[in-house]
Amino acid sequence: MPNRPIRTFTVLPHLPERLQALHKIAYNLWWCWNADAVAMFRRLDVDLFESLDHSPVKMLGATPQDRFEKLAKDEGFLAHMDRVEEALNHYLSAPT
Repeated sequence: MPNRPIRTFTVLPHLPERLQALHKIAYNLWWCWNADAVAMFRRLDVDLFESLDHSPVKMLGATPQDRFEKLAKDEGFLAHMDRVEEALNHYLSAPT
């Protein structure tokens, strides 16, 4: 039987509209050196973040949908995420 190439897929849950910034932040390496961004991802699920080698991209794919639904209603988390997104936007718009 001939060998078939193996394909990998990244499956992401549907992020509620209010949490779309998580995708934007996770896919920009800026989060690596921003302590507030790291703390935000740890806040999603600290044990999962640790077990996935601190990868927010993997974490978005492994977090249960119901967790995202709860976070979309958590005012404290939303304020934290907004603060991190604002810092990323400031970083991206700064002159180089």
